[in-house]
Amino acid sequence: MPHLFISYRLYQQAPMPDLYMRILGSRWMDIGFMPYFSQWQPGLPVSLYNPNSFFPSGVNGVTVTPAALKLQMPLARLSFCQIKTIWWLLSESVLFATFYITCKIPILLLRQIATIVFCTTFFVFSRNWWSHIYNGQYYIFFGFVYAITAYLILNRKKRFSALFIFPPISLIGPFFAVALIPWLFRLSRKRRLALAVSGVLALGLLVGTAPIKTWQEYAKAMTVYSNMSTTGSHYGNVDYRQAGLPLEDCITEQKTFKIFGGGNLFSVQHYLRLLHFQNSNSLLYPALLLLTCMLLVLITGQKNINANSENLLIFSFLLYIISELFTPADRNPYNMIQYLGILGVFIQKSNARLMALMLIGLLLNHDFPIRMPYLREIGEALMLIALYATIFQTKKKQL
Repeated sequence: MPHLFISYRLYQQAPMPDLYMRILGSRWMDIGFMPYFSQWQPGLPVSLYNPNSFFPSGVNGVTVTPAALKLQMPLARLSFCQIKTIWWLLSESVLFATFYITCKIPILLLRQIATIVFCTTFFVFSRNWWSHIYNGQYYIFFGFVYAITAYLILNRKKRFSALFIFPPISLIGPFFAVALIPWLFRLSRKRRLALAVSGVLALGLLVGTAPIKTWQEYAKAMTVYSNMSTTGSHYGNVDYRQAGLPLEDCITEQKTFKIFGGGNLFSVQHYLRLLHFQNSNSLLYPALLLLTCMLLVLITGQKNINANSENLLIFSFLLYIISELFTPADRNPYNMIQYLGILGVFIQKSNARLMALMLIGLLLNHDFPIRMPYLREIGEALMLIALYATIFQTKKKQL
């Protein structure tokens, strides 16, 4: 299969620096150290050393939640060569599982064919996916969460799936807490019960995965990264590298993130910085996110939109992506792979015009017909517009 051949060759060359930073966080946690600010010192194992440590204010590059670090701890106890292989196999398996589930969501044949074409062209064979593999990222797992949630709700009629799935998953991907908002309106007794059970489970996992102190350190580290993104400070303020230190097998000092030339919308902080607006208040961007979500909910509610499952799924995903735009870290092209999880719902619900708008957005995001400044960002913006407009669309005759 061409995709697997290309992916395998890429995996062999990929340094997967993001995966290595997450693994280091799990290793620090495993030996009882705080995972977000710990730095290698002489006398510690080389398996805790990061040759690409250029981070300011004492942070070490670990940005995932304590729950995510705890979840991958068994993997972190292996050598990085083994970890890379397992991660590649796992990533490819989840990609094709997401692809398969997404393509099963549309009911009619023409829409199934359209879903297969969209998924194959813009996701399975895409520079965004190659970047995802090269860096060892994990965003495909979030796309899978959306795909399986959509399948359970639309195809299996498990209408409480989001209420059960999103709260625990938010301990790994915090933006799923925002994605839960559309499901909180018109809560029936059964839905309140489902949310309560899921909330208790999430609370138990929060306490069980790591001490509260570790979660507080995570919040402190995210504030540092937010300030970096807001002020435009660059890595390199503090260099923690040790000359001549032997590296763990399969580790390289080369760290190239933009080798594939993918692109997407950057964070809000990035655009405000271009306008010479800087504010290091860590509460500003969560407040802006809350205001944006409230406005969208208000506008959508005033239009008397039908709160069917398709609309709730699309609106939920829209809020999830908007949350990313306010994230304290820069967004990267591999984030785009998450759209694969909602694509089947969109194609099932959309009309021909909105499907054409989504297609134009995907084409621009992939530099078609030509590469121009801001074209990739405009492409994702059009994709978001197509998603939101689909919520307002009344179902007519399907293709």
